[in-house]
Amino acid sequence: MVAPVMDAEPRLAVGVVSLLAPDLLDRCVRSLLPQRGLDMSDVAVVANGARVLGVCDYWEREQGIGLSVHRPGRNLGTCESWNRLCRWAWGRGADAALILNDDMELLEPGTLEAFAAVYREGGLRQMRFVMACGFSAVAVTRAVWDEVGEFDAGFWPAYFEDNDYWRRFTLRGILWDHVMVQSRHEGSGTLKADPQVNALNGITFSVNSDRYHAKWGGGPHHETYAEPWNGGPPRPGTRELISPEVVAKVEAAYGEADDSWR
Repeated sequence: MVAPVMDAEPRLAVGVVSLLAPDLLDRCVRSLLPQRGLDMSDVAVVANGARVLGVCDYWEREQGIGLSVHRPGRNLGTCESWNRLCRWAWGRGADAALILNDDMELLEPGTLEAFAAVYREGGLRQMRFVMACGFSAVAVTRAVWDEVGEFDAGFWPAYFEDNDYWRRFTLRGILWDHVMVQSRHEGSGTLKADPQVNALNGITFSVNSDRYHAKWGGGPHHETYAEPWNGGPPRPGTRELISPEVVAKVEAAYGEADDSWR
């Protein structure tokens, strides 16, 4: 299938997921300011932890640059954060959402222009990643989202959600590639920021792994099922499979629990 060339200029929004590292979030937001063609009102942050609320307030209120902040008052997890950012972007009329971990910095002011050029030439039915960063810096288009669906929030709070989406979009024949722009990626910034979160990840990681194996008949790159759950009913999500005590610790409300966009 030859992808149609876009007639109109593709519109991109940017979403950032943050939990525990205000210094990383600050650097990430600062790296967006020089982006050519980016209106900061098309930038949103999901602030999953109170430690990053000060940075959000600084950029949102003191600097008045127009970005939106979602304060769920708890750790939504990666998937639900990504899903909310995508729905926010589609509500603004965006064709694609560039979703960043807070430990990402975009080093080239023409990064969004490069993504837009890719979509103009190859259409929107494709997955694109900032060079060598995987799902830490991924662009999801509305066209792919409508075809593949939301991220599976059953993988919670993090890990294997990226493998799952990769499996789903490649099964549908959707192509992917890197956009060759420079960036800086801290890597596992959340785990490095808090030993307790790292310890809790040791519990949830294995449950997410087991769930992935059950969904696809094998681990990443060793899947045997051509459809999720081999056509059977889905398994409960990790949040439902672990103890309420662990859920409470992972989901601890670090900030205002009003679940609002501001």
